[in-house]
Amino acid sequence: MSNKDINIIFFGNTDFSNPTLLACNNSFNLKAVVTNKSKKMGRGQKILDTPVMTLAKEENLKIIEGVDLNDASFIDQLKDLNPDFFVVVAYRILPKSLLGIPKYGSINIHSSLLPKYRGAAPIQHALLNQENSTGVSTFLIEPKVDTGKIIDQLKIGITKDDNYGSLSKKLSEAGADLIESSINKCLHHSSQLIEQDNSMATLAPKISKDNLKINWNHNSDTIFDFGLHDLLVVLKSDKDEILDRITLPFMRVEMPSNDVPENFILIKPGDMLWTIAYRLYGDPFKYIQIFEENKDQITNPDLIFPGQLFS
Repeated sequence: MSNKDINIIFFGNTDFSNPTLLACNNSFNLKAVVTNKSKKMGRGQKILDTPVMTLAKEENLKIIEGVDLNDASFIDQLKDLNPDFFVVVAYRILPKSLLGIPKYGSINIHSSLLPKYRGAAPIQHALLNQENSTGVSTFLIEPKVDTGKIIDQLKIGITKDDNYGSLSKKLSEAGADLIESSINKCLHHSSQLIEQDNSMATLAPKISKDNLKINWNHNSDTIFDFGLHDLLVVLKSDKDEILDRITLPFMRVEMPSNDVPENFILIKPGDMLWTIAYRLYGDPFKYIQIFEENKDQITNPDLIFPGQLFS
């Protein structure tokens, strides 16, 4: 059986999924892409596709919107495609009613070296725990989450400047590099798959807002590792009109420092918010709010803190 004879149905939603989606399309017979239904978002109720749906449209791939994964017509639609494998990356937990459909099984790409960091937020927990390395695992999906046989793994170093965005990108690309060899290993060398040692398992549950409260009495390394996402600064006028939005990365600066990058401003302890606004734009706006930016959602509004760099 050549690669192009292997029928794949891909499941995914996020940017993390897309490198593997492309790899599957390039190497195998990609029969369909399953992703969440487009949603109306924001005040204008604009319809937004998932990143996976956007890419699938660009590649002219067959798209199936997964609403109710236990729906009989949805299940029949998947069966009619006669898949050899499901490939699942950053999607939902597949119910048992789906796991028996593909001929050889369902493969998941997980962003940790299993059994370490089982759960929804392995990248975030690796950063918050100041790990020096993490990795990706491909494994066969079992009904119990993240417990299936390991197909392959790849270790990835974590640099001192990595945040969620940079590390997620590295891991998503590493997972895409593994998918072709992982599928062929399942087909031709299934005896080499490894059972997980449950006694070594650690958990990485979803991060809550309380987990991300920064204690500014901690050392700089600990504080930096809370910068999981880039930040969005929203500047408003005294009439509550949005004047500008700026996306900002967390940066490391040795203090005291006179080597602030060009076009950056160092916010120092004691700076007033109107002073910061004046230094940014030459006009003291009413106030500045800073948010954690996560794709289409803006969460965790907070005040500007001293010591952050602003472009």
